Amino acid sequence: MRAELSGRSLKLASDFVRALAASSVYFGSIYKNIMSNFVLFFQGGGGLIGFAPIILIFVVFYFMLIRPQQKRQRQLQETIATLKAGDRVVTNGGVIGTITAVRDNTFLIRSGEKSILEISRGAVAGMQAEEETK
Repeated sequence: MRAELSGRSLKLASDFVRALAASSVYFGSIYKNIMSNFVLFFQGGGGLIGFAPIILIFVVFYFMLIRPQQKRQRQLQETIATLKAGDRVVTNGGVIGTITAVRDNTFLIRSGEKSILEISRGAVAGMQAEEETK
């Protein structure tokens, strides 16, 4: 009985090791298996037609997410480049203030009656609209 039990446990262990080795242990093989299943799922007429849904998804993502974000980023960089003393700005941290001095890489802003902060150009989230000022 004991020899049979150890033989059975040895067979289970070897089956486990064989299954583990056969499965996708590494990320590359997992990625390859997922992509091959994805392609097989959408495979229609073969060739480029099979990749049409994937290409369509990337095109939609580009025009709905990536391109508008690039446009907003470009507009923000242009706005930051044209800032001058006296402009009201909002920082990424939510601090609202008036620019008192412009330096190479930083701005000095007055955020309250007596507080003057030095912020980097990258910390500016945008200009405060005139309607929002009190």
